[in-house]
Amino acid sequence: MHNKITWLLLISALLLITLVPGGPIENRDFSHLSPLLLSTFNLFLTTLGLGSLMAAYFVRLHARWAIVAGMLAGISYFIVYLLDLARMFPVSPTPMPLLLELIEIAGLILSLPTMYWCLKVLTKTSLMNEEAAMELHTRSPLSVFLLACCIVVVGLMVVIFATLAAMGRLPGWFM
Repeated sequence: MHNKITWLLLISALLLITLVPGGPIENRDFSHLSPLLLSTFNLFLTTLGLGSLMAAYFVRLHARWAIVAGMLAGISYFIVYLLDLARMFPVSPTPMPLLLELIEIAGLILSLPTMYWCLKVLTKTSLMNEEAAMELHTRSPLSVFLLACCIVVVGLMVVIFATLAAMGRLPGWFM
């Protein structure tokens, strides 16, 4: 079950990563939304994607908290994709490209087995192995700290890029 959850989280994160505003797929105009709202939403999406990658790693180690994080990620993917597909949030005057819609439908569908398998594992507490998951922290706290710093820096760069792209404010040389 842990392998299934790991793969579902990895695929979900990769699908979400392809949808970064300013990329080849997500190019709708959100310039009518406030920069604070867009930044907050992009921060949430970036945290969801990077958090899913991190949770996938620790799910492989059978960490209970990672299964809970996987469940929360599944719920988040479901809500985010459902709201966008239902044209509730974020709303753009630019129509949704077909590829974007297909990826969001796939992400919505993948969220269902993610939630199911996480719930199934969480009901079997004997399958948890917190010691193995925490071993990484005790082995090399400096490398874990440096990795966390890199993730934060990359995450902030993604949020800034996605917000500027969604508002149509990327410099001309960047496009």
